[in-house]
Amino acid sequence: DNQQDLGLPGEEQEAYDELERFKRVWRNEKCAPVLLPHEKDLLEKVRQYVREQEEFLEEEAEKHQRIDATKALMLNMLRMDVERCNYLVRSYLRTRLLKIQKLYQSLLTDDQRYNL
Repeated sequence: DNQQDLGLPGEEQEAYDELERFKRVWRNEKCAPVLLPHEKDLLEKVRQYVREQEEFLEEEAEKHQRIDATKALMLNMLRMDVERCNYLVRSYLRTRLLKIQKLYQSLLTDDQRYNL
């Protein structure tokens, strides 16, 4: 693993490392012609990270009706990062689903396929 240490606090560095690992898993799944092993634990960690960040953004929006430009920029950047993570999760699951559907159809005989 060529994980990059950004000097972040422990939890944040762990979240960064997991997101980087998930990006590799997503790229591998997109490029592989076959269905790869499901990374359920990693997927759940990424989904948990996204939920936590969404909750944080909601809390910040409620707390600060008026915020300065720097804080607004930081929150918008975090919101974009959360949306990027959501895109990766949806794309990963959609890719796997399409591969499963193709695999299922290839296992059916012609007669079975016609009756579907």
